[in-house]
Amino acid sequence: MSTMKKTFIAILSILWATSAFAQNLKLDELLLFQKKSLSYVEDYLSRRGWELHRTSINNADYFGDLFTNYNAITWSYNKNRWNDKAEAWFYLYKYDDFDNAITYQMGKERFAQLKTELQHSTVYKLIQTKAVDEGLETRYRGNNLEIILKQYYQDGESRYSDVPVHYLITIFNYKEIEQQIKLAQERIQREHEEQLRIEKEEQMREEQYQNFIRQAENFEINKKYSQAKLAYQNALTVKPEEKDIQNKIIRIDKILQFLIERQNKNYDYKESFYSDYESINNGLISDLTAILFNEKNLTPTKITITANIDTIGVTTTDFVSTISDTKLNEKLKKISDNIKLKQPSMNGYTVLAKAVFEYTISTDEAIIKVNKNANGFESDAPKFSAYRSDISNALYSAPMGKFTFQFNKATINGNDYVEDKLLKYNGTGGPSNAFLSLLVPGLGDHKVTYGKKSGVSTALWTYGLIGTGVGLKFYSNSEYKKYHAATEQTAMDEHYQAANYSNQAFYACVGTGALIWLYDIIWVWKTGAENAKAAKAYKNSHLGVYYQPDLNATRLSYTINF
Repeated sequence: MSTMKKTFIAILSILWATSAFAQNLKLDELLLFQKKSLSYVEDYLSRRGWELHRTSINNADYFGDLFTNYNAITWSYNKNRWNDKAEAWFYLYKYDDFDNAITYQMGKERFAQLKTELQHSTVYKLIQTKAVDEGLETRYRGNNLEIILKQYYQDGESRYSDVPVHYLITIFNYKEIEQQIKLAQERIQREHEEQLRIEKEEQMREEQYQNFIRQAENFEINKKYSQAKLAYQNALTVKPEEKDIQNKIIRIDKILQFLIERQNKNYDYKESFYSDYESINNGLISDLTAILFNEKNLTPTKITITANIDTIGVTTTDFVSTISDTKLNEKLKKISDNIKLKQPSMNGYTVLAKAVFEYTISTDEAIIKVNKNANGFESDAPKFSAYRSDISNALYSAPMGKFTFQFNKATINGNDYVEDKLLKYNGTGGPSNAFLSLLVPGLGDHKVTYGKKSGVSTALWTYGLIGTGVGLKFYSNSEYKKYHAATEQTAMDEHYQAANYSNQAFYACVGTGALIWLYDIIWVWKTGAENAKAAKAYKNSHLGVYYQPDLNATRLSYTINF
C-alpha cells in the first residue's frame, strides 16, 4: 500500500471518529448536564456540531405528564433540512430551582454502550425492566437520579429517524419529581378542601338567607311589616347583591308610610278607585235621566252629591242643589240617599274615602207635528230643526202619514239624553181614496202614493180615449146619415164603410178608457188597503228612541201593543 493511500485512509478514519465522537454523548456528559445552565449546555452542544431545533415553554410534552411544567429545549444532530429527520436528538428540560432533566435519542450502537455502562455501574442500580407499548423500558436509580432506557418500535414513518426502532435515555432527579408530584397532590388536596369549605359556607349562607326570607314572608302574611322589613334587611346582609330584596324593602317602606297616612287621610274615591267611581256615576246619570224626562222645562242648574265611606263600610251622603222646585229636589235627594260606595281598600286595609258627583242639569220638552210623504218629511214646528236628527231616526221605517211626537230632552254636564213618544199618527193614503178615482180617474193616485204619482197621465189617457170614442161616434152617425141620403151605390158603400169603422173604433176607445178607469179605481183601493194595514201595524208596534248612559249611546226601543 502506498504512502499516499495510507495517509488518505488515516484522514478518513480521523474524520469518522470525530463525527461519531461529536454525536455520541457519554453517560458522564449526560449526568453533567443535570446541574448546568442553559448557556453551558448550548455552548457545549454547539461546539460538538449540534444545532438548536426548537423550544417549548411550560409544555414539555415528550414524556406525557412527567415534565409538564418544564421548559423544553431541543437540539438536533445532522438534521436533514428537507424532512426534519436527524441522526440524533437531545432534549433539555428546565424548571426553576430544580435540577435539569434530559432525554437523548441516539443510534443502536451508542444505546448498547450506555446500557452496558449502566449494567456495570456501582452507583446506579437496576429497578425494573418492563414491557411498554411496542417496546421495553428499563429503569436505574442512584444519587437521587433515575435513568430510563427505552427502546420501542414505531410503525409508520417517523419524523426523527429513518429507522423503525427508537433508542432513548432519559435522566432526571426522581426525588424532585416525586416532590413536585407530592406538592401537586397537596395543592390539589388544599384546593379540594378549600372548595369544600366554600361550598359549605355557601350552603350555610344560603340556608341562613332562606330562613330570613321565610321569616320575612311570614311576617308579611301576618301584616307585621316592621318585623318583615328587619328580616329582609338581615337577608340583605347575607346577600347584599339581591336587588329583589331591596325592592321588597322599598315596598314595605311604602306600606309603613301608608299605615301612618291611613289614620287621618281621606282618599279621593275618583282618583284612587276610578272604576268603582265610574260605575256609580253611570248609575246616577241613569237615575237622573229617568227623573228629568218627566220635567217639562228646567233651566240649567247645578247639583252636588258628596258621599263619604268609613273604614267599616258605612256610607253617608250630602246633597246640595240650586233648584227651587221642592218636589224635584226631594226626588233628586232620594237618589243621593241611595248611594252605596263599594268599600275601598289599599294594601289589604280599608280606608276612608270621599266621592264627589257634580252635575249641571236642564230639560226641554217639545211637541212636534210631522208630515211624511214621498219627498221626505216636513214640519212647521219651531223646535223641528233641534230634533230633526231624532225625528229622522224615528221615521226611518215608518209608513207615510202625519205624526205627532213628544220629545223630552235631559242635558247632564253637556250631554243630551233624548226620549221620544209617538202621541198621534194618521195615515192619509187609505182605500177610501178609491172614491176620488171614481169621480176623476187618477185623482186617488196622488193620495195613496203620498205624492209619488200625480195621476195626471191616468186621467189624460182615460179622458182622451173616451173623448176620442165620442168623437168617432158623432162621425159614425154623420156618415150613416150620408149613407141613407146617397143615391149612388159607390157613395153608399164609402159612407157605410166609414160609419162602420168609426163605430167600431168608438167601442174600442170607450172600452179601453173605461178599463183604465176601472183598473185605476181598483189599484187605488188595493194600495190604500195596504197603506191602512201598514199604518195599523205601526200604531200597534213602533220604534222609540232612548239614551243608554252606560254605553254613552242612543238606542232604539221596539214597542208592541196588544
